[in-house]
Amino acid sequence: MYKNDYLENYINNNKSSRYLVKGYDYTVQNKFDILVIKELGFIYSEEGKHDLMEFKDELIKANIKEFLLIEKSSGLMDILHALNSVNIKIVNLVKIDHRDKWEDMHTIKGIKMEVES
Repeated sequence: MYKNDYLENYINNNKSSRYLVKGYDYTVQNKFDILVIKELGFIYSEEGKHDLMEFKDELIKANIKEFLLIEKSSGLMDILHALNSVNIKIVNLVKIDHRDKWEDMHTIKGIKMEVES
């Protein structure tokens, strides 16, 4: 199961990027082996530019080199372009299996992203 002490500390102190906190909570809840970021919303918009930079900075501070992006938004291409603009690049497409709280097996598809400093 994925664990990051930096994020644990910052979540307890309510100081981390909301996108990263939501993703980390989702990852821990579902017992994934890789950080899963779900729904980045409007991080690609002009208003979201600060959130994008904060997200990237927090990834670097937490020593996160890669994560799995799961996005259902019609703005997926905009999100990928925004991430690319801050050197968060696509690695490949990935499927991961996990069991939910009822022990049912599920497969999630996502885009594996790499954080470049």
